[in-house]
Amino acid sequence: MPSLLRATTYGGLRLGLYDPIRRNLVSSSQFGWMDENRVTTKLLAGGCSGALAAFTLNPTELVKTRRMKGDSWQTIKTQVAKDGVSSLWRGSSMAASRAALLTASQVAAYGEVKRLWIQMVPNAKDDWMAHVGASAAAGLITTATTNPVDVVKTRMFISGEGKKLSAKEAAMEVVREYGALRGAMRGFTANYIRLGPQTMVTFVVAEELRKWAGLESLK
Repeated sequence: MPSLLRATTYGGLRLGLYDPIRRNLVSSSQFGWMDENRVTTKLLAGGCSGALAAFTLNPTELVKTRRMKGDSWQTIKTQVAKDGVSSLWRGSSMAASRAALLTASQVAAYGEVKRLWIQMVPNAKDDWMAHVGASAAAGLITTATTNPVDVVKTRMFISGEGKKLSAKEAAMEVVREYGALRGAMRGFTANYIRLGPQTMVTFVVAEELRKWAGLESLK
């Protein structure tokens, strides 16, 4: 249930806010470089939408992770009673950082790969084949980008009672146990198995829904 709740809120919010934020950045910007098709604009808009969604819904992520560890709802209620409601935002800095990297790399990589696909592949069009190819590449890039932050965030979430780890402390624990590179990429395969197909489904379905609604395709 925590996973379902998060999927129906966090995913929709971080991707749903992307286009409005990108358009507002362009319309309100005082700088000439802020063009909606530039990679830097896409990265900034994706980072903002991802971070905002993650911070707002951090309690759903914490509850989901603690339940995966085997903790009961009663343990979570005890935590709130002891440390206050603010404890549900423990690890929110890492969650927001991860979501910012996730959304920024996901949308920017998808848009750029799709653009190159259409330009370089003979007779290519902005169709489902381009959407599948671009989203598959975006999933790989996104997994590599977010995996280090994901490792640290998870370590913070599952820290035991009386051991509230900061992001720096969690990162140092991971490095001490596994080394820098191995620790940063720990769980990469499992992450890609989850995030790769998810990215493909997300963008292919989003493109079809936008087409059905009469909106332009994702850039």
